[in-house]
Amino acid sequence: MLPVLVTTRVGEFRLFRRWWAEGHRFGLVTVPHKKVRQNNKRGPAVSANLAAHFADFPGPRYLDNGIFAGIPMTAAELLAYADGVNADYVFAPDVFGDSQATLAQAKITMADYQRWRHWYHFALVGVAQGTRPEEYLACAGELLAMGYTHLAVGGLLRRRGDSEKSRRVGAGPLRRVDESLLWPTLHLIHDELDPPWLHVLGALHHERIPPFRLLGVTSADSKQWTRAYTRFADYGRTESKALKDRFVRHFYFQWQLMLPGMVDEVPSNDSD
Repeated sequence: MLPVLVTTRVGEFRLFRRWWAEGHRFGLVTVPHKKVRQNNKRGPAVSANLAAHFADFPGPRYLDNGIFAGIPMTAAELLAYADGVNADYVFAPDVFGDSQATLAQAKITMADYQRWRHWYHFALVGVAQGTRPEEYLACAGELLAMGYTHLAVGGLLRRRGDSEKSRRVGAGPLRRVDESLLWPTLHLIHDELDPPWLHVLGALHHERIPPFRLLGVTSADSKQWTRAYTRFADYGRTESKALKDRFVRHFYFQWQLMLPGMVDEVPSNDSD
């Protein structure tokens, strides 16, 4: 099973290159370099420089659809952008917690993907959404019927808090994985569909990797490492780069159980 790290800052790539050179195998996921339309942000979600570094990363490159970052892109725009940054996997647009709206988006995206399939060198990943395990299963089955060979399970993150309003979020600073939804959903999808390639969005943790492997999960991602890096990097600008580097390495290698012996191989993006 491959760990995938969310990246949002170009400065992180110095560490990524070092870790890769040291023999650690992981993937990266980022969002498109496009302007956002939420949270009073006016600039792009990530820099053009980061997009260039992402395109040159030697490991598997996963491109998020940018929905939760407030990036307005059509399916055709997303696919064209993905081709330009050498993405290996692209998550089709989805709607958080809404399986029917997600399937409608997935149908449009697959049509665009098939129209220009001979140009693209990446695999299109259909994202299953829902509110109950049975709904996720039905959504995943519909995605496979549409022609998706790569699936992801999304919508598992919850805001930390007691109110109903705070329970369901997309990207955000205070999140947790809904374990009561995660495991029944993965068991159902594995037992009933057993897809050839399965990614779990936002749920990467070294303690989950053994059961993930048993349930046929190919890869999983998390933003936790990025949050720790960003929090420390912004603490005190007087801190030395060497100290910051040691902190990030320490945090990263707390997760080293998910690296040695856990990565069987870098997953193929062959969707044929």
